Parts: sequence; C-alpha cells; structure tokens
Amino acid sequence: MLKFRNINADSDSPVEDWGTEGILSAFERGNINDWRKIWKSININKSQKVIEDVTQVKNMLSSGDLGYSISRIF
Repeated sequence: MLKFRNINADSDSPVEDWGTEGILSAFERGNINDWRKIWKSININKSQKVIEDVTQVKNMLSSGDLGYSISRIF
C-alpha cells in the first residue's frame, strides 16, 4: 500500500487530494492500482487539477527512473 509522508491524504483519498507530492510518490513507489487511479482521474473524470499536477511531476522525474517511464503513459 502506498503511503504518503508529508501530505494529509492517503492512497484511498481522491487523487485530486494527493497533489504533486502524492502523484510523484505514486509514480516512484506505487503500483498498478495507484497508477490506475491517476489514469482514471485524468481520462474518465477529466480532472484538470490532476492533469496539471501530473504535468509538473513529469518535469521533476529523471529519464532513467521507473517513475519517469510510468509518467509517460499519462
């Protein structure tokens, strides 16, 4: 289960509550269930906040990291 360190949300909270730090954690340490929640927020719920947060996170990741590769799916 994905655990967040510095935010007042958990992996069961809506992705909109995760913010950039939570999404970054999901890309780096999460699993397919966490990534699916992000994908659903973007593609099904059309959450503009999550789209903006994912865009910021993509710029924070290094190209050799797994999180970088996962973020490119979105």
